[in-house]
Amino acid sequence: MEALIKLENVTLKFRRYADKAPALKESVINKLSGNKSAITRAEDFVALNKVNLEIRGGERVGIIGLNGAGKSTLLKTIVGIYKPQSGRITVRGQITPLIELGTGFDPECTGRENIYLNGSMLGRTRQQMRGYEPHIIDFADLHEFIDVPIKYYSSGMQGRLAYAIGTMLEPEILLVDEVFSTGDARFVNKAMNRMTHLFNNSQIVIMVSHGLENIKRICNRIVLLNHGSVIMDGKTEEVCDYYLKCIVNAEPTSEEQELQSLREQNALLLEKVEKQRVQLKLLKERLIKLNILQSETEAVGEDLAVLSPSFHSLLSRVNTEESTMREQNEMLVKKVEEQRRRLILFKQKAREFNAMLREKGWQGEEFALKIAPGEVSAN
Repeated sequence: MEALIKLENVTLKFRRYADKAPALKESVINKLSGNKSAITRAEDFVALNKVNLEIRGGERVGIIGLNGAGKSTLLKTIVGIYKPQSGRITVRGQITPLIELGTGFDPECTGRENIYLNGSMLGRTRQQMRGYEPHIIDFADLHEFIDVPIKYYSSGMQGRLAYAIGTMLEPEILLVDEVFSTGDARFVNKAMNRMTHLFNNSQIVIMVSHGLENIKRICNRIVLLNHGSVIMDGKTEEVCDYYLKCIVNAEPTSEEQELQSLREQNALLLEKVEKQRVQLKLLKERLIKLNILQSETEAVGEDLAVLSPSFHSLLSRVNTEESTMREQNEMLVKKVEEQRRRLILFKQKAREFNAMLREKGWQGEEFALKIAPGEVSAN
């Protein structure tokens, strides 16, 4: 059976939060007091935008793009770690993902126990892993430490074990996020030989890397991602040349410069708002202490006549300062919201302009120079 990966109009969105996450105590107090201004603001951004790909047996596909383009996100979506909000993904064949090796290791378990734990996460049965076990131990060269909890392993030992587990399985579809190597020179040579063996024996290989030399040496097809969209899909040399000329070395457009300026202004305003909130919180605490002092003073009797003038003077000063701080805070919040609205409007216009270019079928240098910036995703 020929392996197949097919993505049809796949769109994946994440939520981006503008404010820091409040502690549990703050959340409860804000909820009970009805403090709507303390509600965390969030907005959606598109990590993958209507991606269409079809990869068949025999293809060695490289995924390239700048940081945040959506390369690792695309691999994790194919594996099933992320579920897209729309679109369809069809996978035919057994997938072996070499993505963030060692994820899922239990530090309290021994190396041997983690072999079976990691194998189950990769979809292998215990019986299968029992057959792989001696080969994994031998390849990782951990004979003396295999029954020691891995929390006592060095980072190199954990890396060797994770690499041995991930590459021991014979895949039909191999997904690689940056070529992995760790340990001494002898292990690096073994790791590269094993990787070459996997490339040669897998029906489909999808590789993410910033090293174009590795991409050119291994892959016969390149997919170029930019802001979550596939902007070019073709032969290795053509796509790599286009990427270097029109994406990596392209001069920033006036729209990109304006967007960066808006982001910097927005960050400064948010920082000022946060400082104002801290100062306002300190004033509130000071006011509470003064109220307590006032209640204690009322019980004193004759001493109240002496303390009252200075106390009311101080209380009046605090109320005035609090009122001023509130006004400044509201003005800063309005400025932040205005900057946010401008940024959202700009993004919407940029997407519409980019969509118009794709509908007209513009390609090449002219298309790349007019790519409007879209949302930024985490890679």
